[in-house]
Formats: sequence, C-alpha cells, structure tokens
Amino acid sequence: MLRTIAKILADEANLSTLYSLVDGAGLLPALDGNGPLTLFAPTNQAFVNLGLDPNTPADVIESVLLYHVVDQLIAPLKDGEIYITFNGATVELTVTATEIKVNVANIEDSILASNGIVYVIDAVLIPPSPPTRAPPTFAVPTKAPPTPVPPTDGGCTLTTVDFSKDDNGKKLYRGEYVKNHWSDYGLVLGSTGGYGNLPRLFDTANPGTIEAGDPDLGAPNQDCIGGGPGIGDGGKRGKPGENCEPQGLALIIQEVNDQMNIPDDNVDGGVIIMDFTKPGGQYVKELGLLDVDDPVDIVVEYETNSGSISKRTTSVNILGENSYQVVEIDQDNVKWLKVKLTRSAAVTFITFCK
Repeated sequence: MLRTIAKILADEANLSTLYSLVDGAGLLPALDGNGPLTLFAPTNQAFVNLGLDPNTPADVIESVLLYHVVDQLIAPLKDGEIYITFNGATVELTVTATEIKVNVANIEDSILASNGIVYVIDAVLIPPSPPTRAPPTFAVPTKAPPTPVPPTDGGCTLTTVDFSKDDNGKKLYRGEYVKNHWSDYGLVLGSTGGYGNLPRLFDTANPGTIEAGDPDLGAPNQDCIGGGPGIGDGGKRGKPGENCEPQGLALIIQEVNDQMNIPDDNVDGGVIIMDFTKPGGQYVKELGLLDVDDPVDIVVEYETNSGSISKRTTSVNILGENSYQVVEIDQDNVKWLKVKLTRSAAVTFITFCK
C-alpha cells in the first residue's frame, strides 16, 4: 500500500531532518492530505552541507520548506520544465543523459506516494530573495474564527464553516480539493464545470497575479485601510460590496489551464453543490460570496412537511469585481444548496445547523 508523503518522511531514516523541520513548521498535515503534491526532499546530509543555523528565524525556515513543494504531481520529469512552488518562486528541471536535477540539486531517487511523489535530492533548494511574486502561504491565513450563533427555534446550534479547518479541527490548505471534510456536520461538497467534480480551496490572502492566479478573489481589497491583495472596484472601501476583512480560504471551481498547480477559478463558472445529508434536511442561515460581477443564482432544495422536495431560487446582487456580500438563505429542511456561477466567483463561508 502506498504511503502518504508525510508517512514517507516519517519512515525514511535519511529524511529525518526534513521531517523534523516540516513537523516543527506545522506543515505535516498538508503533506498528509489528498494532494497530489510533489516534494523535493533534501537528505540529512544535504542539511549538514548547508550548515543550517539553529537560530534561523521560523519564517525563513518555512519559506525554504515551501520552496520544495509543488501543488501537482510532476511525473515524468522533463528537461526545461519550470514549476511554481508554494513559496511563490519557481524551480527548474534539468534532464539529460547524464544528470537529473532540480535547480542545482541532483535527484537521487523517487518514491511514489498515495498523494503524490517524493524526489530525494542531495542539496537544499534556496529560494530567490525576494521571490518573483507575492508568495502564496501554505498555511491557513489569518481569519477571524467562526463564532457560534445562538440556537434556532428548533433548538439546534448553528455552526459556521469557513473552510479553514475540517470537522475534526484539522487545518486545511490552499489547493486542496474538498468533499467529505464536514460530513460529521452533515455537509458534503461537490461541483460541476471546470476541473473534476470537487471544489478547490483558494487562498484569498495570496491570490497571485492575473497571469498565475486571480487578484479578483483577493481579500482585503487594496483600497481598504492597511491595503490588501484584492483588486477590483466592487470591493473598494465604501462600496456596497466593500471587501475590507480577511476572508481566508474560499471555495472555487478550478479552471482547466496550463498552470493547474495554481488555484484559479473557472472563467466559465459552474455549480458548487452542498449536499446536506441528515434526515429531513438541515436549516441553512446564510453564506458569503466573493467577486460576484456576473449573474449568480442560489438554488435551495428543501423537504416540505409532506415529505416532498420543493425548490426556490435566489438571484444574487451583482456588486462588481472583488466585491463581498453575505446572502441570507434562512431555510429549514434543506437537502441541497447549489451556487450556480455564470463566470468566476467564490464561496467564503456557510452557516447552518449541524
């Protein structure tokens, strides 16, 4: 049975230094997730050769570690291929008859994982300083924690899922595809349109560039006090869609393009599907939407007192690029909720009875 990348690091004696650093940086859960990921894994001797200063700041170590991870399965290795890492800077492959390298490091071995692949390398990769663009964070960005909402008349306690953690409290990360992560709450996710049949997590604190990412989905907007990575008139301070608070991770439909290692919402839209699995359905209070600059409909299918399924559709306000809004649902016995996107947009949270 194939092991996860995290398990490979734990098992392989010659990767124990890397394992300790990854564990200390809190990045192991990401390497134990669904993937697929590619990890370029320096050996213990590589770290000895580097002469790592024990007083190196934690943020510097994290930046170096993130420079070794790519958010896709790289196989086979091809000469001249360039990949964007989680650090935000790129690595380049050299494949000839006599050598296989990533940057200046020789690739000594490969280990296939259940969630990607590990390439064992003989040198630590050092990212350029400063990086070529604002780096995406591998960890969850700062975001106000969900606050329990008073019980509804039915006596259940509302919960807010903001996509930063699953129902067991495990951190989630940029680029993950999500489905059963909140099944204990009775919520299962799916999608149509774009790549695959699952929504993907987008880091609104590090949305990337127009060429590699989508600043329309950044938060806060750059016009807000203190600034931010979001770009778009709809999210400016004082506008109806003012987007001046961190939004952390959000659900998108991944676009099919030549940079699949970078989360990017589908220009042709699609449907984000929320399946509420508990008998009789569940009460849904509201959800958050980012970057609604084209028509969006929310279709709610709910169980009536007679046991039949009824449906209602709400058309969302078009508030412009990078806008943010909260859409009230206020519906009991919801079985399915579908966010129908004409073009790009993202869901930032949903509040419902678990």
